[in-house]
Amino acid sequence: MTTARFYVSGQALSSGRLVLEGPEHHHASRVLRMRAGESIILMDGKGCIGRGTIESITPAGTSVVVNETSQAVEERPLLHLFQGIPGGSKMDGVVQGGVELGAASLQPFLAARSRRAHATYAGKVKRWRRIALEAARVAGRPFLPEVAEVRSWDEVLALLEGMDLALFADEAGGERPATALAGRNPGELALLVGPEGGLAEEERKSLAEAGALPVSLGSNILRTETAGMVLMAAVRCHYGLL
Repeated sequence: MTTARFYVSGQALSSGRLVLEGPEHHHASRVLRMRAGESIILMDGKGCIGRGTIESITPAGTSVVVNETSQAVEERPLLHLFQGIPGGSKMDGVVQGGVELGAASLQPFLAARSRRAHATYAGKVKRWRRIALEAARVAGRPFLPEVAEVRSWDEVLALLEGMDLALFADEAGGERPATALAGRNPGELALLVGPEGGLAEEERKSLAEAGALPVSLGSNILRTETAGMVLMAAVRCHYGLL
């Protein structure tokens, strides 16, 4: 049986004894119905992992004794998924799948073929962050991924300048991800997927001018919410992370 995982502050984790409160306490006591004496895993979201034992559970909180801690090493390259926001609730699945596949960050953006205005996403970003937190907990990720605010196309291009390398899924064709990555070992790798309808010609041109490499995900037509997952999986396989 999988050991339950919880996120706590680094300060609490280093104290040797802590109390789970709020959502973490609810998850332990109400959702998992845990009992005193059970073992749990504690993470601070920055790589520190602790193993603890539940000491007691009261209506106010779950008391835990931390038995040992260790520091995880973050995978390289760091994968940053830039996703053109799809319609409906499809972004929920992108966030969940992206976190499970190891994205260090998820950057939703508005492109020429996006359907809605910036302001309409203010509440959704909070939802996506909750989904990311739960997905990270289930996946046992010691480093919490970031879900960024929705960005414009110009902001995306500016962010790509800080990456060591960028690949974008191009329905017009390109090299396979493994071919594009041959001999390259970037520390920070951006993976970009357009919204429904794909990237506009001007966007593809601006990406190429910025040094981003177009890649093909095969002959099958993929939905935008699927394409990012396929691209991430291909990259992780190339670097031996799957």
